[in-house]
Amino acid sequence: MAKIPHADTAAERQALLVLETAYEVAGGIEKRRATLGKSDASDEARRQAKQELIEASERLINLLVLASRRMASDVSAEIADLVRSRTEELRLRLLAAGMGLVTDRAEKVKNRALSIVDGGAASPLGLAPRLAEIMSSIEATVGALGGPSVLPEEDRAKIEEARTAVARLAVFEDGTGILVDLS
Repeated sequence: MAKIPHADTAAERQALLVLETAYEVAGGIEKRRATLGKSDASDEARRQAKQELIEASERLINLLVLASRRMASDVSAEIADLVRSRTEELRLRLLAAGMGLVTDRAEKVKNRALSIVDGGAASPLGLAPRLAEIMSSIEATVGALGGPSVLPEEDRAKIEEARTAVARLAVFEDGTGILVDLS
């Protein structure tokens, strides 16, 4: 690992702190991935590790975005180059770890929306906006990992199917509302 340059300003110290924290989170992601890969792990341990992996991945993405913003602050070229190269390294590590989780999450959103629209499953009123919020998070994750172009076509299709299912649910909910507009 390259020598860490001395941070002279508060912005440089913040950039290096964000980078250090991002590496810690990335290490936690790798530990959780190892738990998921263990054949002797219980279903509950796998479920918990997967949830923690999703949360840690989202935290890492937020840290990568923050690190990128820190580069735009008052930092030296040396610090900016370090942050840029390390965030790219972390982004590639996250891409390897996270894309399966992203597409799994999109698949769950799609299945939930379609179970209501096509299958008649019961749902709480206003589920479409919540699922749309989850889709926004998925799309932000994909963006932080390099955008849709880094995804295989199959994964892009899964995300598009989930987006379409949520749109269908929104139309369905609009047509089944019990509230009357009195304006």
